Amino acid sequence: MIALAIKVILSILLIAKSSGENTFGNFIVAEKDGVEDEWIVVMKERPLRNTAYSVNDLESIAYNVAQKTRSAIEVLNTYTHVLTGFSVRGMTENAAREFIKNKQVKFVEQNMKVSLSGFENPIWGLDRIDQHDLPLDKCYAPMGDGTGSG
Repeated sequence: MIALAIKVILSILLIAKSSGENTFGNFIVAEKDGVEDEWIVVMKERPLRNTAYSVNDLESIAYNVAQKTRSAIEVLNTYTHVLTGFSVRGMTENAAREFIKNKQVKFVEQNMKVSLSGFENPIWGLDRIDQHDLPLDKCYAPMGDGTGSG
């Protein structure tokens, strides 16, 4: 489930438009459904694989910018596997722009609400799973909503 959420976030990041003047990294503001004062900061990979960022390194970067901008932040998550970075709450857009002045930062993006939707045109196998009689209706209606699985 976490892997799916990260894939969704990364897909959105690839589609999103960047805005603002950049020093080192890109700064992306959500066009809709942005979560106020919440930001995701993604770091560039370090050249040597054995010098990955630790959770303490990431939190230190966040709190240094918070201190510099006089922001009372909360580090929500740190990411060290699929991507390296962290998310923070309690930082204005102007304060969050300070992160892109760090040459180790790849981009900063406003957190946003996302949702998954069903298939519009399911493949034949899915259509056949929920319907035993022909002709197929080209719709897939899953049983349940996935609650409790995982």
